[in-house]
Amino acid sequence: MSSSIHINGDGKRDRGRSARGQLKVFLGYAAGVGKTLRMLEEAQDLKRQGEDIVVGYFEPHKRKDTIAKLDGLEIVPRRAVAYRGGTFQEMDTTGILSRRPAICVVDELAHTNVPGSERAKRWEDVEVLLASGIDVMTNMNIQHLESLNDQVFRITGIRVRETVPDWFVKGADDVVMVDVTTEALLNRLKRGNIYAAEAAQRAMENFFKESTLTALRELALRQTAHELGSRGLPVQQKSSNHSRRILVPRLHHIESPLIGS
Repeated sequence: MSSSIHINGDGKRDRGRSARGQLKVFLGYAAGVGKTLRMLEEAQDLKRQGEDIVVGYFEPHKRKDTIAKLDGLEIVPRRAVAYRGGTFQEMDTTGILSRRPAICVVDELAHTNVPGSERAKRWEDVEVLLASGIDVMTNMNIQHLESLNDQVFRITGIRVRETVPDWFVKGADDVVMVDVTTEALLNRLKRGNIYAAEAAQRAMENFFKESTLTALRELALRQTAHELGSRGLPVQQKSSNHSRRILVPRLHHIESPLIGS
């Protein structure tokens, strides 16, 4: 069973005005918790409601259940970038601006663009979309938050090189922490729902140790609860199926449940 933590801005945006776009961030504590799946489910809901929504970037990772959630969504083609004799695919920010949707879905916010790209980081591309008045839904893991870099290093022994500035995430209109128990996450890993068998085994020997995942989950929950408090929003904690849920009223998006764990 999964749960979510919401941090919401007030009111609904008038899409007829040329204001800054709204940012929604789906936050998790590790790969495989369901950030992209939940984000695409919401994208499908918005499309059914008649919203003009596109997928600006999606990384499939060979996850069939997640890939299936793309069905029927418009995808803006990637842009090829040449670098050191190779060709790499990056999000086409210019193409998205030309298409000018109301909402754009962007996977993997913390990604570093290939040298030679117009901007160094994907969050900088997202900032351009927001400044143009396009709403953005995106995702990242807690270990990519810049201020937590040292804490994450102490927990994992790995220095995360791809980070997102705190000010960018704190400026989001809506943050959803997609939370699942470490037991359920490890079950997904063992079933091959996150990585192929060989990669899954390596992951369990390194980053996906139960103690590491537990510490990262606690860090993510503490960070989100702290952010709620800093915004002066009421916090209610409940326990259900070994996972915790923090709820804040005034939700302005509909969510669908994750696939079974």
